[in-house]
Amino acid sequence: MISIEAKLAESIGEMTEAQKNKFFDARVKGSPVETQVALAAEILKETAPIRRNNGSQSHAEPDALAECDRMIMEAIREKRPQSVKITEQTVGELSESQREDLAFCKLIGMSEADAMKVVKNGGSRS
Repeated sequence: MISIEAKLAESIGEMTEAQKNKFFDARVKGSPVETQVALAAEILKETAPIRRNNGSQSHAEPDALAECDRMIMEAIREKRPQSVKITEQTVGELSESQREDLAFCKLIGMSEADAMKVVKNGGSRS
């Protein structure tokens, strides 16, 4: 037969951090072990709702989540800078200061699309 203290220890061991905090806040200091076991059993019976990002319960279908993921990825792809190929002809059309800005952008690892935006908008000379 298991002792009452062992039952209390097992109950506390099964609790989550939030349940432990609730237990230690609710118990009265110096109360009998039997009362503490009953309080622990009561707290373990309580089930908290599943919290999601919006703070409410969510029972979304897996297909709905996959559809949301697909929509998010489409939006991200649309917002990405489009690939711009910098050709010798494009570089030849740039002024000397724009070529220097382009070289610097390449040096720091900027994408070609962003580098051309910097060059066309004045770069370091604005």
